[in-house]
Amino acid sequence: MINLEKIRKIIRKIYENSTDIEVLQEELEDMLTAIDNLNLKYKSGKISKEDYNFSNKKFKKESLSLINKINKLVDLNLNLIKTISNEFLSQKEMTK
Repeated sequence: MINLEKIRKIIRKIYENSTDIEVLQEELEDMLTAIDNLNLKYKSGKISKEDYNFSNKKFKKESLSLINKINKLVDLNLNLIKTISNEFLSQKEMTK
């Protein structure tokens, strides 16, 4: 018999992770916009090379951290989806 309660719990976790991914993606978009704006300010001479380098390094480090968090949640969701698939496949095998 398919464990529907287990599947419901997994689906809720996938939804929670997906919501977190959405928030992180928005933060990443904001960070990439900040990098673009920083580049424009530097090219137009509004900030010094030192300020540019400091901020650019900081923004890129934060962006990489966000990407890593997103990837971790995506991998987690993929594993949860495999768990659901295995639950259904095991039921299918039992009925053969």
